[in-house]
Amino acid sequence: MEVSIEVRNRRLIVGVPGPLFQTRIIAPRFVTFQYEVTPDMNRFFVNSPRPDSPLTLISDWTSHHQ
Repeated sequence: MEVSIEVRNRRLIVGVPGPLFQTRIIAPRFVTFQYEVTPDMNRFFVNSPRPDSPLTLISDWTSHHQ
């Protein structure tokens, strides 16, 4: 979600929340976190399958980031 924030006359004005982008998040009630933000805060990784796409499992991916 995103929301506009503005300061007018030393008062905080908050806009109406809206979706930042569309996703197809799976199992929202069974998994705690469906997304992750990169450390530089420039990208989101979202647990969302592509339609008619095979599942690819990448294991031991953290060993390449040390």
